[in-house]
Amino acid sequence: MLIAINSILLVILVGAVLVLYSTQRSAQQQSLLDNINTNSLLSKASGYSPVFDRYTFSFEKVFHKNELLSDDVLRQRPNNATEEAWHELSKLSTITISADDVRKLGQDPAKITHMPGDPNSFPAMLSVTHQLHCINHLRMGLEGPHYLHGKERSRHDWEHLYHCLHFLTQIATCHSDVDLILWHWYENMIQPQPEFSGDFQCRNFDGLKSWVDSVGFPTEDVWYFKREGGEHDWPVDPAYLEYLRQHPEENKSDSEED
Repeated sequence: MLIAINSILLVILVGAVLVLYSTQRSAQQQSLLDNINTNSLLSKASGYSPVFDRYTFSFEKVFHKNELLSDDVLRQRPNNATEEAWHELSKLSTITISADDVRKLGQDPAKITHMPGDPNSFPAMLSVTHQLHCINHLRMGLEGPHYLHGKERSRHDWEHLYHCLHFLTQIATCHSDVDLILWHWYENMIQPQPEFSGDFQCRNFDGLKSWVDSVGFPTEDVWYFKREGGEHDWPVDPAYLEYLRQHPEENKSDSEED
């Protein structure tokens, strides 16, 4: 009788262990499946990028406070804290990709800038890096007297500003965000006003930035690459070349201006 009871208890114990193991394993498998599905879905809404194979994206619900009047450090007039905040936000590293990745982007590796001494490795900047650069450049454009130090804005800088405006317009229309903005009535106002603050489903930017910085190198390093011979030179707009001939003082990279 005792042996039978012990046998039953043993079976129950083993069954419980198996159920627990199965539950944990199922949870792990589901988590892995969710991550795979997340990357797979994101990749379908993006151009080709090997980042989807190298980094696991995650989502987070973020409350964006975006009132008309705000003392958020990113919205303040130029000061040391604001400059540092924008510098940290927009400074993302550049990753390297393979020749096969370049081909998948529809480009010829022989015509693309490669890493110094390694013709099979290519620097690639994430689009979000340029997006943040452009937002920051437009912010600086709004504060012309502060950043120009009394100088007149050059044609090159005007073109840079409108390039950024056009680029961000292309990004906004390409992604066509359908998050909803509701309207509220406010006291002492005769018209309803849109409420721009709220919860948003976001990619984890901090996680992506941390990963990019851990595997990449400073983007500004690319400006200092040297020719090694045999590079393919892409044509430059003749009008822009003529402008640079007339204004040699502006024949410098944006990195030298920022």
